[in-house]
Amino acid sequence: MLIVSSGAGLDGSPLSGGYAGAKRMQLFLAGYLQRAAHDRKLGIRFVALAPRQFLVGTAIGEAAATAYGAEAGLTADALMKRFPAPLDPADVAHAILAIASGEEHREATLLGLTGKRLEVI
Repeated sequence: MLIVSSGAGLDGSPLSGGYAGAKRMQLFLAGYLQRAAHDRKLGIRFVALAPRQFLVGTAIGEAAATAYGAEAGLTADALMKRFPAPLDPADVAHAILAIASGEEHREATLLGLTGKRLEVI
């Protein structure tokens, strides 16, 4: 079972109200569910995936980059260029498939994703 969370659950998101708290709960939930499945020997894997940067080419990513860019005195494009490599929906889909197939990080419950890599949190 894969839960797509957000880096906001790790790093906060001061402009989005309760969003960061809700996303943090998803990270906790994956851990709680995995522990229960393991204790009961159910053979079910739970994973929370947290993209750690705004996604290019999405309405939400563009809105967030615009808002956080304005707060920092930057354009949305300038803010997005601060990330070492862009992250787009296809990258997220690839990560989901890699997790589901067991290709990467088979034992991890919490994973972060950037434009450069999938990593254990």
